[in-house]
Amino acid sequence: MRIELRREKAPAAASGEKPASAPSQHNPPPFRGSLMIADRGNDRILVVNAKKEILWRFPLKAHPAPPGGFYFPDDAFFIHGGHGIISNEEQNERIVQLAYPSGKLLWSYGHPGVTGSEPGYLHEPDDAYLWRDGTISVADAQNCRVLLISHAKKVLREFGSPSACAHEPPKLPGSPNGDTPLPDGNLLVSEVNGSYIDEITRGGKLVWTYHPSSGPGMLDHPSLAERLPGGLIAVNDDYRHRLAIIDPKTRKVVWQYGHTDEPGRTHDYLNTPDGFDLLAPDGVTPTHPYTG
Repeated sequence: MRIELRREKAPAAASGEKPASAPSQHNPPPFRGSLMIADRGNDRILVVNAKKEILWRFPLKAHPAPPGGFYFPDDAFFIHGGHGIISNEEQNERIVQLAYPSGKLLWSYGHPGVTGSEPGYLHEPDDAYLWRDGTISVADAQNCRVLLISHAKKVLREFGSPSACAHEPPKLPGSPNGDTPLPDGNLLVSEVNGSYIDEITRGGKLVWTYHPSSGPGMLDHPSLAERLPGGLIAVNDDYRHRLAIIDPKTRKVVWQYGHTDEPGRTHDYLNTPDGFDLLAPDGVTPTHPYTG
């Protein structure tokens, strides 16, 4: 089946509107390539460019949802040099790998809509990554554990336990919601309970743990932040319904997709976006080049 990438032009701004976040002819674009957004509240994935043209969306009639539906995509990352996508459907209790751009289901782990802690089951999976060696890591949040899973769907390593949820890393992480792969092969684990961040090795050794401070800010539940090529910072501002790109020198938003504090589904609107990823024109994923 032939799939074409569609470009949907951004509509003209309404009278009085000043879309200052859009790139102008006098400024370089904030990113080059394709920006994927996990639009969680709309149960979809979007891929857009710096002009805010929609290049791809999932699911659609041309590339429908897999059996069990496609619900609550909490994160999405490009894999296989931009020829695939891995996404964790947090409240559909499943991880999926999709071909890009066909949307064909390549692999899955978990049972749609069914929670559990036995092999093959998940409970609110968060931040699923594909490592270069084929291992999939995921923060199985409500089971209070981080899993390393093989392509054959065998659990290779389990950090934590569904029977206990406490800050004793790596033995017991407190409701982990992140498991970011690091260049040296370690994992950066974030714990919701107590707001801890831990670095652990894949062999199960704690490198360090940190308890971050809190304070007022303009963001509301920013779930993911990454430095883009060139130094700008992209961040999911979940509860303000936007994907924002910030210049750290001026601390100003220089580009955003979505309307601040206005959830929606039409062009340039999002609803609780919870994940993003950048695919460069050469097929490289610059924010996580050491993953699969």
